[in-house]
Amino acid sequence: YERLLPLLPEREHSDLLLRLGQVLRHMGRWREAEERFRAALRAAHDQVAAGRCRLEMGDLLIRRGDPAAGEWLEAARRTFAAAGQS
Repeated sequence: YERLLPLLPEREHSDLLLRLGQVLRHMGRWREAEERFRAALRAAHDQVAAGRCRLEMGDLLIRRGDPAAGEWLEAARRTFAAAGQS
């Protein structure tokens, strides 16, 4: 995934980073997954992409037992609502 990043248009970076974070999360490499989710959020090109990043981050934090998970999930809900998604 990371080798593809420079080859893709900037608009697609967030999605690729998000997918990489998902893979790392499933592998139990949570710190690296968190880094990719944060990078994906910085690269997000619209509200829906940003909401997906916040949702994935919230899911990661739930798995880690981090109480900040609720804040991320609420931020995802607000982001999706602002984008007209439910």
